[in-house]
Parts: sequence; C-alpha cells; structure tokens
Amino acid sequence: VGGLVSFTAVTLGFSGRAKESPALATSCAVAVVAASSIMFGRVLLEVDLVNPALVPELAVPLTVMFITGLFVSVRFWRQARDEATASPHVSLSNPFELTQA
Repeated sequence: VGGLVSFTAVTLGFSGRAKESPALATSCAVAVVAASSIMFGRVLLEVDLVNPALVPELAVPLTVMFITGLFVSVRFWRQARDEATASPHVSLSNPFELTQA
C-alpha cells in the first residue's frame, strides 16, 4: 500500500527497520521491491494523464519492469517465510514511521 503513495518513504522506513533488526532484512526487502514495482504502474498512469500518445511506447518496458519486480518480491517473500520459521521472535512496531522520510 505504501508504494501507491511513496516508494521512497517505504524504502527509507524499511531500510531503517532492517538495520535495527537484521532478522527482518528479507521481509523488508519484500516491501521495498514491491513498492518500487508499483511505482512503474504509477508512472504509466501519470504518463497517460499527461501525454497519452507516449503510453504505447512505454507500456511494454514499464510492464516488464513491474512484473519482474513482482517476481523478485515473491522470491524474497518465500525466502522470508522460510527464515521466519527458523529465526527467533522479533518485536514488531510501526514500520511506516514517517520520521525517517
């Protein structure tokens, strides 16, 4: 959801969280890659609003980047899921703190 608003804020927030709790690094990578992937859809929507003639030229590359990012997110998510069963409990707090953004 954060990627719809600002993938930069998500990246900063989760990178700080991963630094505080290294056990969450893979889970944080999932959030960052997913948010960055959503950005490509946002760019395509913005281009459509500003200059619709460019959409056909940008649709394929932006869609490929979006799908690739989603595949990478799923890969990291599976890895995080496997690590979660093997790692000790980590205390959780609000990962969307805006103080870092």
